[in-house]
Amino acid sequence: MTLSKKTKIELISEVKKLQRKIELLKKNKTSVPTQFETPTNIFKSTKWESYFAHSENTVVAVDSKGIILDINKLAKGTKKENVIGKSAYSFVDKETLKTMKLAIASVFKSHKPADYKSKRIDEKGNSFYYSTKATPVIEHKKVVAVVLEAKDVTQAVLIKQSLIESEEKFKKLSDSAFEGVAIHKDGKIIEANKALYDTFRYTEKEIVGKPFLPFFHPDYHKKVIENIKNKVETPYEVKIFRKGGEEVWVEMLGTEIVYKGEPARVVSIRDITRYKENEIRIKESEENHKHFLQEIPSGVIIYVDSIIVFANKAAFEILDLKQRELGEVKSINIFNYILPKYQKEIKERIERVLNGEILPFWEIEVQTPNNEILDIEIKSKGILHNGKKGIQTVFNNISYRKNAEKVLKESERVLSTLMNQLPGMAYRCELDDKWTMRFVSKGA
Repeated sequence: MTLSKKTKIELISEVKKLQRKIELLKKNKTSVPTQFETPTNIFKSTKWESYFAHSENTVVAVDSKGIILDINKLAKGTKKENVIGKSAYSFVDKETLKTMKLAIASVFKSHKPADYKSKRIDEKGNSFYYSTKATPVIEHKKVVAVVLEAKDVTQAVLIKQSLIESEEKFKKLSDSAFEGVAIHKDGKIIEANKALYDTFRYTEKEIVGKPFLPFFHPDYHKKVIENIKNKVETPYEVKIFRKGGEEVWVEMLGTEIVYKGEPARVVSIRDITRYKENEIRIKESEENHKHFLQEIPSGVIIYVDSIIVFANKAAFEILDLKQRELGEVKSINIFNYILPKYQKEIKERIERVLNGEILPFWEIEVQTPNNEILDIEIKSKGILHNGKKGIQTVFNNISYRKNAEKVLKESERVLSTLMNQLPGMAYRCELDDKWTMRFVSKGA
């Protein structure tokens, strides 16, 4: 429609429409805050400018729809124009998406900051974790944008995940172990496995979170405390109380660990009651055996690693030991009495006996502390002494017999010499059952 063709009424109507538009524009101009002519205007015109420019963390400004208005840091190789105007939701994984939308919506609605965790996966599949704080930008009492400050916590998250995985593996291993396992910190049990509950006959609720010392016999409190303080990592034996007050022998082995990011101590506890009872029986048996050995006339010694741990009365007398009282034999080495020419063979025989071989009687010479040389006859066998491999040797002093044999041989030599000097044939009558006449010489 041209102006010449318009009627007066139409012109008036057109003017009124224009006036209404002008009034509407004027009204909007006074009620609407300054719009983002460029994404950075918000930070150039507000208190956020310095914070945005100097923050060590990634700072992103988004609108109510999550569209990125500005960003202070970019990943290597990323251009700013390829990020601004894009949805911030496209840079997070699906797990984070819902949490992030709820946080931003909450800030726009409540005008209050909100915190949330987020995760991003790059093109190579690497995961990055962030702790994000969403803060409102308010102008004219209205939230015009939300600033997201994302702190990279990837290293901390990975460490935590590693600890959790390690703890889960430890839990699986400890639960499958036959020995009791417990973790304690600051004097309290913070974790334990099923085998430990079975050993103590308590439930999980009765053990976890409780002080550990009352579970041990008072006689061993000091020992347990000192071993923890000194971080002892070698086995030791103590008594514990089972539910009901029963005393039980256990072997403990502890070591220092990091549990849930904090120092702690893990201990394995093995019930050794049966072994201790057997040990007592063996000891009683050994005592009875030693009592019996005291009464026999032959010398008896028991030695472990070549050190004499027992000698009966006859042994003290034969060897002329100065430590007459039994039980006073200390650090006496059997090789102190054996002449050098026999020592190599003795060592070989000891090895054979310890390996279970049965050897016949053997005659050797020994030297007493008074430097007297004795001929003895020995017989040895392997035994267990206080749970250790040892050797029990029975011996007799055969010096008189050996001397008699020497005298007899000398007599026979002299007799033979005399016989050879006699004229004629000489015979010797041997006193056997046949009265055998043995030819001695044919005479001089």
